[in-house]
Amino acid sequence: NHTIMLNPLQTLNSFASRLSGIHSSVAGQDEQRVSSLAPLLSSSLASPTSTVSIPCLWLGPPNEHRGSCSSNTSFRDLRVSHWMSQSVCFENDAAEESVARVPQVLLKSITSSFSAVVDQKRRSFAHNSMQFLAARKKTDSGRDVTLRLATLEMLSKSPIFRVSAAITRFRTMPLSKGRVKEHGGASIGEAELPLACTIELQVIVCNQQKVNIIMHVPGKIRGQFRLDNRNLMENIELELDTAVLYKSMKERACSLVKIADTVATKQVAAHVLLKNKQTQIPAHSSSSKKIPASASSSTPILRDASDTCQLPNNKEHVARCA
Repeated sequence: NHTIMLNPLQTLNSFASRLSGIHSSVAGQDEQRVSSLAPLLSSSLASPTSTVSIPCLWLGPPNEHRGSCSSNTSFRDLRVSHWMSQSVCFENDAAEESVARVPQVLLKSITSSFSAVVDQKRRSFAHNSMQFLAARKKTDSGRDVTLRLATLEMLSKSPIFRVSAAITRFRTMPLSKGRVKEHGGASIGEAELPLACTIELQVIVCNQQKVNIIMHVPGKIRGQFRLDNRNLMENIELELDTAVLYKSMKERACSLVKIADTVATKQVAAHVLLKNKQTQIPAHSSSSKKIPASASSSTPILRDASDTCQLPNNKEHVARCA
Protein backbone atom coordinates (compact mmCIF):
# COMPACT_ATOMS: atom_id res chain seq x y z
CA ASN A 1 0.00 0.00 0.00
CA HIS A 2 2.85 2.37 0.77
CA THR A 3 4.18 1.98 -2.79
CA ILE A 4 0.77 2.60 -4.30
CA MET A 5 0.41 5.79 -2.28
CA LEU A 6 3.63 7.12 -3.82
CA ASN A 7 2.47 6.57 -7.41
CA PRO A 8 0.76 9.97 -7.72
CA LEU A 9 3.96 11.68 -6.54
CA GLN A 10 6.02 9.68 -9.01
CA THR A 11 3.68 10.83 -11.77
CA LEU A 12 4.08 14.47 -10.73
CA ASN A 13 7.84 14.04 -10.55
CA SER A 14 7.92 12.60 -14.07
CA PHE A 15 5.74 15.42 -15.44
CA ALA A 16 7.79 18.17 -13.76
CA SER A 17 11.06 16.78 -15.14
CA ARG A 18 9.69 17.25 -18.67
CA LEU A 19 8.70 20.90 -18.18
CA SER A 20 12.21 22.19 -18.87
CA GLY A 21 12.30 24.59 -21.81
CA ILE A 22 15.11 25.54 -24.16
CA HIS A 23 15.26 28.63 -26.37
CA SER A 24 16.91 27.86 -29.69
CA SER A 25 17.82 30.15 -32.56
CA VAL A 26 17.73 27.23 -34.99
CA ALA A 27 14.68 27.51 -37.24
CA GLY A 28 12.04 24.87 -36.53
CA GLN A 29 13.81 23.36 -33.52
CA ASP A 30 11.27 24.68 -31.01
CA GLU A 31 8.41 23.11 -32.98
CA GLN A 32 10.28 19.81 -33.13
CA ARG A 33 10.64 19.89 -29.36
CA VAL A 34 6.91 20.56 -28.95
CA SER A 35 6.10 17.55 -31.13
CA SER A 36 8.47 15.26 -29.22
CA LEU A 37 7.11 16.40 -25.83
CA ALA A 38 3.44 15.85 -26.68
CA PRO A 39 3.31 12.08 -25.99
CA LEU A 40 5.65 12.36 -22.98
CA LEU A 41 3.62 15.00 -21.16
CA SER A 42 0.30 13.43 -22.13
CA SER A 43 1.42 10.09 -20.69
CA SER A 44 1.00 11.54 -17.18
CA LEU A 45 -2.59 12.62 -17.82
CA ALA A 46 -5.72 10.50 -17.54
CA SER A 47 -7.67 11.66 -20.60
CA PRO A 48 -7.95 14.22 -23.44
CA THR A 49 -10.13 16.35 -21.14
CA SER A 50 -7.37 16.62 -18.51
CA THR A 51 -5.87 20.08 -18.10
CA VAL A 52 -2.58 21.63 -16.99
CA SER A 53 -2.57 25.05 -15.30
CA ILE A 54 0.58 27.17 -15.12
CA PRO A 55 1.28 30.68 -13.76
CA CYS A 56 0.89 33.41 -16.36
CA LEU A 57 4.24 35.12 -15.56
CA TRP A 58 3.49 38.11 -17.83
CA LEU A 59 3.83 41.55 -16.22
CA GLY A 60 0.34 42.71 -17.15
CA PRO A 61 -3.20 41.29 -16.85
CA PRO A 62 -3.52 38.01 -18.79
CA ASN A 63 -5.33 38.42 -22.11
CA GLU A 64 -5.59 36.78 -25.50
CA HIS A 65 -2.33 38.43 -26.58
CA ARG A 66 -0.19 37.12 -23.75
CA GLY A 67 3.33 38.46 -23.77
CA SER A 68 2.65 41.93 -25.17
CA CYS A 69 4.18 43.74 -22.19
CA SER A 70 3.66 47.48 -22.51
CA SER A 71 6.73 49.67 -21.99
CA ASN A 72 4.43 51.98 -20.03
CA THR A 73 3.44 49.27 -17.55
CA SER A 74 3.32 50.60 -14.00
CA PHE A 75 5.43 48.13 -12.04
CA ARG A 76 3.85 47.83 -8.61
CA ASP A 77 5.23 44.81 -6.81
CA LEU A 78 2.01 43.43 -5.36
CA ARG A 79 0.02 44.00 -8.53
CA VAL A 80 2.69 42.48 -10.76
CA SER A 81 3.12 39.46 -8.51
CA HIS A 82 -0.66 38.94 -8.60
CA TRP A 83 -0.82 39.22 -12.39
CA MET A 84 2.10 36.85 -12.85
CA SER A 85 0.50 34.20 -10.64
CA GLN A 86 -2.78 34.09 -12.57
CA SER A 87 -3.44 30.67 -14.08
CA VAL A 88 -3.28 29.84 -17.76
CA CYS A 89 -4.93 26.55 -18.68
CA PHE A 90 -3.81 24.08 -21.37
CA GLU A 91 -5.81 21.07 -22.50
CA ASN A 92 -4.44 17.61 -23.17
CA ASP A 93 -5.30 17.54 -26.86
CA ALA A 94 -3.75 18.25 -30.25
CA ALA A 95 -4.86 21.88 -30.36
CA GLU A 96 -2.39 24.74 -30.73
CA GLU A 97 -2.48 25.46 -26.99
CA SER A 98 -1.91 21.86 -25.93
CA VAL A 99 0.11 20.79 -22.89
CA ALA A 100 3.11 20.15 -25.16
CA ARG A 101 3.55 23.92 -25.46
CA VAL A 102 3.72 24.53 -21.71
CA PRO A 103 7.57 24.48 -21.47
CA GLN A 104 8.04 26.98 -24.32
CA VAL A 105 5.21 29.25 -23.08
CA LEU A 106 6.81 29.36 -19.62
CA LEU A 107 10.22 30.17 -21.08
CA LYS A 108 8.90 32.83 -23.45
CA SER A 109 6.89 34.55 -20.73
CA ILE A 110 9.92 34.63 -18.40
CA THR A 111 12.25 36.13 -21.02
CA SER A 112 9.65 38.68 -22.16
CA SER A 113 8.92 39.79 -18.59
CA PHE A 114 12.62 40.04 -17.75
CA SER A 115 13.18 42.16 -20.88
CA ALA A 116 10.39 44.50 -19.78
CA VAL A 117 11.86 44.87 -16.28
CA VAL A 118 15.33 45.61 -17.70
CA ASP A 119 13.85 48.14 -20.13
CA GLN A 120 12.11 49.98 -17.30
CA LYS A 121 15.29 50.03 -15.19
CA ARG A 122 17.31 51.24 -18.20
CA ARG A 123 14.97 54.15 -18.94
CA SER A 124 14.68 55.12 -15.28
CA PHE A 125 18.47 55.01 -14.75
CA ALA A 126 19.18 57.06 -17.89
CA HIS A 127 16.48 59.64 -17.14
CA ASN A 128 17.53 60.24 -13.52
CA SER A 129 21.23 60.38 -14.39
CA MET A 130 20.66 62.79 -17.30
CA GLN A 131 18.66 65.12 -15.08
CA PHE A 132 21.48 65.17 -12.55
CA LEU A 133 24.12 65.83 -15.21
CA ALA A 134 22.01 68.45 -16.98
CA ALA A 135 21.99 70.47 -13.76
CA ARG A 136 25.73 69.95 -13.34
CA LYS A 137 26.44 70.99 -16.93
CA LYS A 138 25.23 74.51 -16.15
CA THR A 139 28.29 75.02 -13.98
CA ASP A 140 30.66 72.49 -15.55
CA SER A 141 30.97 72.13 -19.31
CA GLY A 142 33.96 69.80 -19.09
CA ARG A 143 34.68 66.94 -21.45
CA ASP A 144 33.83 64.31 -18.85
CA VAL A 145 30.28 65.67 -18.46
CA THR A 146 29.81 65.78 -22.24
CA LEU A 147 30.95 62.17 -22.61
CA ARG A 148 28.74 61.09 -19.74
CA LEU A 149 25.70 62.72 -21.32
CA ALA A 150 26.49 61.02 -24.64
CA THR A 151 26.65 57.66 -22.86
CA LEU A 152 23.35 58.19 -21.07
CA GLU A 153 21.67 59.34 -24.27
CA MET A 154 22.83 56.11 -25.89
CA LEU A 155 21.39 54.07 -23.02
CA SER A 156 18.08 55.93 -23.07
CA LYS A 157 17.34 55.40 -26.76
CA SER A 158 17.94 51.73 -27.41
CA PRO A 159 17.64 48.32 -25.72
CA ILE A 160 20.82 47.38 -23.90
CA PHE A 161 20.73 43.61 -24.35
CA ARG A 162 19.37 40.66 -26.27
CA VAL A 163 18.81 37.09 -25.13
CA SER A 164 21.03 34.68 -27.06
CA ALA A 165 20.09 31.52 -25.15
CA ALA A 166 17.67 30.55 -22.40
CA ILE A 167 16.70 27.45 -20.46
CA THR A 168 14.38 26.54 -17.59
CA ARG A 169 14.94 23.49 -15.39
CA PHE A 170 12.47 21.97 -12.94
CA ARG A 171 13.68 19.78 -10.10
CA THR A 172 11.30 18.23 -7.60
CA MET A 173 12.13 17.64 -3.97
CA PRO A 174 12.44 14.03 -2.67
CA LEU A 175 9.14 12.15 -2.74
CA SER A 176 9.24 12.01 1.06
CA LYS A 177 8.66 15.80 1.03
CA GLY A 178 5.41 15.39 -0.90
CA ARG A 179 1.95 14.64 0.40
CA VAL A 180 -1.04 12.67 -0.81
CA LYS A 181 -4.56 13.40 0.44
CA GLU A 182 -7.58 11.17 -0.05
CA HIS A 183 -10.85 12.74 0.98
CA GLY A 184 -13.18 10.40 2.82
CA GLY A 185 -16.14 9.35 0.72
CA ALA A 186 -14.78 11.08 -2.39
CA SER A 187 -13.48 9.43 -5.54
CA ILE A 188 -10.77 12.04 -6.11
CA GLY A 189 -7.46 12.42 -4.28
CA GLU A 190 -4.80 15.13 -4.43
CA ALA A 191 -1.01 14.93 -4.52
CA GLU A 192 1.48 17.77 -4.03
CA LEU A 193 5.24 17.91 -4.44
CA PRO A 194 7.59 20.89 -3.78
CA LEU A 195 9.91 21.82 -6.62
CA ALA A 196 12.55 24.33 -7.62
CA CYS A 197 12.78 26.12 -10.96
CA THR A 198 16.16 27.30 -12.24
CA ILE A 199 16.20 29.91 -15.01
CA GLU A 200 19.37 30.51 -16.99
CA LEU A 201 19.67 33.31 -19.54
CA GLN A 202 22.68 34.16 -21.66
CA VAL A 203 22.48 37.76 -22.84
CA ILE A 204 24.63 40.06 -24.97
CA VAL A 205 24.95 43.55 -23.48
CA CYS A 206 25.40 46.48 -25.89
CA ASN A 207 26.23 43.98 -28.67
CA GLN A 208 29.50 43.22 -26.91
CA GLN A 209 29.57 41.84 -23.36
CA LYS A 210 28.28 38.33 -22.75
CA VAL A 211 26.55 37.89 -19.36
CA ASN A 212 25.03 34.77 -17.78
CA ILE A 213 21.99 35.27 -15.56
CA ILE A 214 20.79 32.62 -13.11
CA MET A 215 17.57 32.80 -11.09
CA HIS A 216 16.08 30.25 -8.69
CA VAL A 217 12.36 30.14 -7.92
CA PRO A 218 10.60 27.81 -5.45
CA GLY A 219 7.24 26.32 -6.27
CA LYS A 220 4.90 23.34 -6.11
CA ILE A 221 3.28 20.95 -8.50
CA ARG A 222 -0.03 19.39 -7.52
CA GLY A 223 -2.41 17.05 -9.23
CA GLN A 224 -5.80 15.45 -8.82
CA PHE A 225 -6.28 11.76 -9.47
CA ARG A 226 -9.02 9.17 -9.27
CA LEU A 227 -8.66 6.72 -6.42
CA ASP A 228 -9.12 3.81 -8.82
CA ASN A 229 -6.27 5.10 -11.04
CA ARG A 230 -3.53 6.70 -8.97
CA ASN A 231 -0.92 6.57 -11.74
CA LEU A 232 -2.54 9.22 -13.95
CA MET A 233 -3.59 12.78 -13.18
CA GLU A 234 -6.99 14.22 -13.99
CA ASN A 235 -5.56 17.75 -13.66
CA ILE A 236 -2.13 19.19 -12.90
CA GLU A 237 -1.33 22.65 -11.54
CA LEU A 238 2.11 24.27 -11.46
CA GLU A 239 2.67 27.00 -8.89
CA LEU A 240 5.73 29.27 -8.71
CA ASP A 241 6.53 31.93 -6.12
CA THR A 242 6.07 34.91 -8.44
CA ALA A 243 7.03 37.41 -5.71
CA VAL A 244 10.46 35.75 -5.49
CA LEU A 245 10.75 35.60 -9.29
CA TYR A 246 9.86 39.27 -9.75
CA LYS A 247 12.29 40.35 -7.01
CA SER A 248 15.04 38.30 -8.65
CA MET A 249 14.27 39.86 -12.04
CA LYS A 250 14.56 43.37 -10.58
CA GLU A 251 17.89 42.59 -8.93
CA ARG A 252 19.34 41.13 -12.14
CA ALA A 253 17.99 44.06 -14.13
CA CYS A 254 19.80 46.55 -11.87
CA SER A 255 23.07 44.69 -12.32
CA LEU A 256 22.57 44.44 -16.06
CA VAL A 257 22.01 48.19 -16.34
CA LYS A 258 25.25 48.83 -14.41
CA ILE A 259 27.15 46.50 -16.72
CA ALA A 260 25.59 48.20 -19.76
CA ASP A 261 26.57 51.61 -18.39
CA THR A 262 30.20 50.47 -18.04
CA VAL A 263 30.31 48.94 -21.52
CA ALA A 264 28.60 51.94 -23.15
CA THR A 265 30.99 54.34 -21.41
CA LYS A 266 33.96 52.50 -22.92
CA GLN A 267 32.31 52.43 -26.34
CA VAL A 268 31.60 56.18 -26.33
CA ALA A 269 35.11 57.03 -25.11
CA ALA A 270 36.68 54.79 -27.77
CA HIS A 271 34.46 56.36 -30.46
CA VAL A 272 35.44 59.89 -29.45
CA LEU A 273 39.13 58.99 -29.33
CA LEU A 274 38.94 57.43 -32.80
CA LYS A 275 37.09 60.45 -34.15
CA ASN A 276 39.74 62.80 -32.73
CA LYS A 277 42.50 60.78 -34.38
CA GLN A 278 40.71 60.73 -37.74
CA THR A 279 40.12 64.49 -37.73
CA GLN A 280 43.59 65.12 -36.28
CA ILE A 281 42.16 67.22 -33.50
CA PRO A 282 44.56 67.42 -30.55
CA ALA A 283 43.21 65.26 -27.79
CA HIS A 284 42.29 66.85 -24.47
CA SER A 285 44.69 66.03 -21.67
CA SER A 286 42.12 63.80 -20.01
CA SER A 287 41.76 61.75 -23.22
CA SER A 288 45.31 60.51 -22.86
CA LYS A 289 44.08 58.00 -20.32
CA LYS A 290 44.22 54.45 -21.55
CA ILE A 291 40.92 53.26 -22.97
CA PRO A 292 40.05 49.88 -21.44
CA ALA A 293 39.75 46.90 -23.74
CA SER A 294 36.40 46.95 -25.50
CA ALA A 295 35.53 43.40 -24.60
CA SER A 296 36.32 41.08 -21.75
CA SER A 297 37.21 37.46 -22.33
CA SER A 298 35.36 36.49 -19.18
CA THR A 299 31.61 36.18 -18.83
CA PRO A 300 30.03 37.70 -15.68
CA ILE A 301 27.42 35.55 -13.95
CA LEU A 302 24.54 37.26 -12.15
CA ARG A 303 23.46 34.90 -9.38
CA ASP A 304 21.02 34.87 -6.48
CA ALA A 305 21.26 36.48 -3.03
CA SER A 306 24.22 38.89 -3.29
CA ASP A 307 23.46 39.93 -6.88
CA THR A 308 27.14 39.57 -7.68
CA CYS A 309 29.09 39.37 -10.93
CA GLN A 310 31.46 36.48 -10.38
CA LEU A 311 34.53 36.56 -12.59
CA PRO A 312 37.10 33.82 -13.21
CA ASN A 313 39.74 35.53 -11.03
CA ASN A 314 37.45 34.91 -8.03
CA LYS A 315 37.18 38.62 -7.23
CA GLU A 316 33.63 39.81 -6.64
CA HIS A 317 32.28 42.96 -8.22
CA VAL A 318 28.94 43.91 -6.69
CA ALA A 319 26.73 45.95 -9.01
CA ARG A 320 24.13 47.97 -7.18
CA CYS A 321 21.20 49.65 -8.88
CA ALA A 322 21.30 53.45 -8.81
